[in-house]
Formats: sequence, C-alpha cells, structure tokens
Amino acid sequence: MSEEKRNIDRKRNLIILIEKYLLTLGCLDSVTKIEAETQISLEKWDTADNIDLFMIFLDYEQYYEARFGKIPKVVKKVDDKSIIYPMEAHTTN
Repeated sequence: MSEEKRNIDRKRNLIILIEKYLLTLGCLDSVTKIEAETQISLEKWDTADNIDLFMIFLDYEQYYEARFGKIPKVVKKVDDKSIIYPMEAHTTN
C-alpha cells in the first residue's frame, strides 16, 4: 500500500473515530454536519469492536507517562485577544 493511500485511510479512520465519539456524547447535529462536509458516513463505516477515541487517548496518556514520567500536555489555554470567533471574522463596520 502506498504512503499516500495509507494517509488517506488514516484521515478517514480519524474522522470515523471522531464521529463515533461525538455520537456517544449525544452530539448528533455535529455528527450530521461532519458527515455532510466529509462525505464519510457512519452508515457506511464503523469503528472496530475493540477501539474508540477515548481508549486511544487513554492509551496515549499511559504510554507518554510511562516513557517520560509525566502526563502529556494536550491542550493549552489561549489568550482571549488571539481568538477570532467565526462571526467576528465576517462582520464589517
């Protein structure tokens, strides 16, 4: 399998994992929007029985902590001044 094909498959798989996770949270509108934008539907694809995004995240945290002795920093706070909200980006004065 070519590297390009593997990357396409990885991106599709990640979208499927995200859609499935959002579905477990009850975010049906978000899943519907992502399916429409990506043309990747949970009616056509599903995660394997033994995998979900939350479990992958937990495994990563455990791996990182075992390897580096600390919990990984995955998100960070941003300066409010640097945030551009979608509606603000489209308004004109």
